[in-house]
Amino acid sequence: MTKPASFRPDDPRVTVADADEPLLTRAELRELEASEAANLPAVIEPAQKKSRFWGKLFWSAAGGLVSLALGLAVANLVQSLFSYAPWLGWFALALTALASLALFVIAMRELFAIFRLGKIERIQKRAVEVLASDDRDEGRAVVSELVSLARTMPRLAKGRAALEGYSREIIDGADLVKLAERELLAPLDAEARKLVSSAAKRVSLVTAISPRAAVDMLFVLFNTLFLIRKLATLYGGRPGVLGMFRLMRHVISHLA
Repeated sequence: MTKPASFRPDDPRVTVADADEPLLTRAELRELEASEAANLPAVIEPAQKKSRFWGKLFWSAAGGLVSLALGLAVANLVQSLFSYAPWLGWFALALTALASLALFVIAMRELFAIFRLGKIERIQKRAVEVLASDDRDEGRAVVSELVSLARTMPRLAKGRAALEGYSREIIDGADLVKLAERELLAPLDAEARKLVSSAAKRVSLVTAISPRAAVDMLFVLFNTLFLIRKLATLYGGRPGVLGMFRLMRHVISHLA
């Protein structure tokens, strides 16, 4: 059953049939639908991603071996210091505990940053699906997640208020996603264009006055990493070190 949709009377896509015009039969309707389907462009299935199981297994095993080696080295160091002087051993043990605590906090922050990046990617994929399916309930769910994600951005308070008002109205899913893009992402897109423009000006200035190509390459690399981090933070990503590696992989895959 076709869902009700809103439209404007002056929309050129809306056609009004004459009341005296005879209605089409079922066979004619099926022929019309078949001809329209034949004129649609062919849908290109996205290429399936290659399995990265063995690569992940290798890096996990290598990381485990490196962690065991470091732990064994620290344990041997602490034991040697205890045998040399007890107070040095206790001091080394306290430093090891502090380093372990700091490493745990850093790891938790990295995991939270990666989880946040994954959440943003999932919202983006769901928004694309809503634009294709025009599902109203899924559109409201996507907009609700976008609003909750944007609560930490004071600059988007006006857009959040407008979207919360739209979500209570009878609007199709695709239109809700478009409204979210206009209210939330349009201001961020404008600021992102400014960041990219200023980064391009810095790169052009340095490459113009620098006499060595190696300096140019290092500055471009540093400026690119800084720009990626700024853009991710602008859109609510807040990437850490591992998150930056993930973003760099996405950037390289898009450029390839």
